[in-house]
Amino acid sequence: MEDIEDTSRPILQPRREGEDIKKAEAVLRRRNDRSAHVAERKRQAAAAEKERKRQQSSKVIPPQRFVRMTKNKLWDRRRLKTSAKNPMAKGTMRANILLAVRNNRVCPSEKTLNALTRSGLKKFNSAVLLPNDEPSHDLIRMIGSHVYYGYPSLESVRSLFLKRAELRNNRKKVPVTDNVIIEEKLGHLGMLCLEDVVDHLWQGGDKSRQILACFEPFQLNDLKKEEGLEAKKIEYGNIRGKINQKLDKILG
Repeated sequence: MEDIEDTSRPILQPRREGEDIKKAEAVLRRRNDRSAHVAERKRQAAAAEKERKRQQSSKVIPPQRFVRMTKNKLWDRRRLKTSAKNPMAKGTMRANILLAVRNNRVCPSEKTLNALTRSGLKKFNSAVLLPNDEPSHDLIRMIGSHVYYGYPSLESVRSLFLKRAELRNNRKKVPVTDNVIIEEKLGHLGMLCLEDVVDHLWQGGDKSRQILACFEPFQLNDLKKEEGLEAKKIEYGNIRGKINQKLDKILG
């Protein structure tokens, strides 16, 4: 097979037939200058990128933002004191399970932030299912302004698990792709398939907390983006059965 001639480069020819090919010193000098210029530009770009990252890491908070953050934290501390004096009225919780979704309110107090972290609601638009019991009521009183919650229907709970469920496994997230995974991770709790999990939670079974502890928080879409012009500035508090309509929008 004949070699294919490379036509991508110009072929240098001597000025006169029989002479050697000579490269002018001016051409070589321009070529060297160009290489040095490219190297210098790369060095300057790397230095500029390093400086940009340094400035970002030591970014100073503007005074207006600092004041707003401080006000939000002070307001949240006052809210916690008030909520402790006004527990949830009996009879307002009508289901065996609750769905709580983190809203976009920022700057919680340290106590509220710790509660959000422990419950898996530190990230915006994350969601958790909670048994409808006194410990959950205490948690909701503490984080109530940073979440919206309500009573999900059986179909909503089922859709949530089918579309967004992930199991915890040695600090790794394992998507629930089939019932074999459920049996491997939750078989010791008597759960052999996803439907067993949903039914047990819906009926308020005594192993609900153990089961929920095996799952990662559900990560949902941003409610404000999904609702557009109809969205509230910040959705929070008990929205009761409306949580099902919200879930239809943010579950995808």
